[in-house]
Order: sequence, then C-alpha cells, then structure tokens
Amino acid sequence: PAAVADDVAGKLTVTVQFVDGQTDTHLPKLTYLRALREWSSWTLDLFGKYPTLAEFTFVGEHRGAPVVSIRVNREQYATLGLQRAEESIGAYQGEFMAGLMGGEISEAAVVRKVEARREQTYRKLLAGLPREQVTVSSSLR
Repeated sequence: PAAVADDVAGKLTVTVQFVDGQTDTHLPKLTYLRALREWSSWTLDLFGKYPTLAEFTFVGEHRGAPVVSIRVNREQYATLGLQRAEESIGAYQGEFMAGLMGGEISEAAVVRKVEARREQTYRKLLAGLPREQVTVSSSLR
C-alpha cells in the first residue's frame, strides 16, 4: 500500500493494489465484496489505532486503475456503525453453526447467505455517506 498523510490536518489516504498475496500478481477478478472488506478492515484498523485521525480516504486499484474510493471523516465513522455492522455479520454467520455441524446446511450455502448479508450491509453503510465521498466502479457491482 501507498500512503499520503497530512499530519497537520489529520488526514490519511491509503492506496491499495488488489493483488494475489502470494504471487503479487493482479487478481483475475475483483469483486465488490473483496474490495469493500478491504476498505472495512483498513477503516476499522486506522480509526481504532489513531485517535487523532480526522479523515481517512481508501483508494483501491485493480490492474492499475482506481475501482473504489471512499472518504470518511471521524464524525462519520462514529455514526456509521462499521464495527457494529461487522459484528452483526459475524453473529449472522454464527447462527448457521449448529445447522452446519448437524449437516442441515452446506458450507457453500452458508457462504452464499453470509456474502449476501455482507453485501447488503456494505451497500447500506455506503448509502449513509455523501455521494461525493464514495466511488465504486461499475465493474464491481
């Protein structure tokens, strides 16, 4: 990742290349969920670790082109509920454990259900931000 910081204003922009972690080559296909999970991870981590961070911009690039850009300030982060949303998705996944262990539902079915819930959650979260702060390539939709 590449980072550009404005320490005086408390702003940070991180640009992430979506590549295979083992081969360092571009992913053949980037999905909406992969991109937004990366955004969520960076956003939670940075706002959690750096109390003086006033604004964070996540830029995701795939094959050299920007595919996602999301800017969130600290006040928006506080009201967005990203941590609660991630915990809710985890709890939803947990609801299927008994059925999975008992063979009543397949792992693939659980993955589909959880991914659908995750996508719905991310879309709702992003809809709560001003449009000019969120850009997601149509190739990810």
